Amino acid sequence: MKAMIKRVFTVLYGEIPENSQLRLYYWVTAVVFFIPILLSPLFLISYFVQGGMLYGLVYGSLMLLVVWVGMPLFFRLIMKMNHFLFNEKDEPKK
Repeated sequence: MKAMIKRVFTVLYGEIPENSQLRLYYWVTAVVFFIPILLSPLFLISYFVQGGMLYGLVYGSLMLLVVWVGMPLFFRLIMKMNHFLFNEKDEPKK
C-alpha cells in the first residue's frame, strides 16, 4: 500500500527529495494538493446534476484540467523553487 501511494505521488508531483527538510515540505504540500484530486469526481457529478450535460462537460472538464494538470505542474514549480532556494549549509549540525 505504501509503495502504491508513493508511486502515485511520484507520478503526479515528481521525485521525492532525499533531504529530510525538503521531504517533509514535499509530503505536506502534496497532501494539501491531493485533496482537490480526491474531491474532483464529486464536483464533476454535481456539475452534471445541477447544470445539465453541457454545463457538466464544459466546467467539469475545465475543473479536471486545472486539478489534474495545472495543480501538479504548479506543485513541481514550487518544489523546484524550494530546491533552488534550499542551502545545504542551513541544515542543523548533527
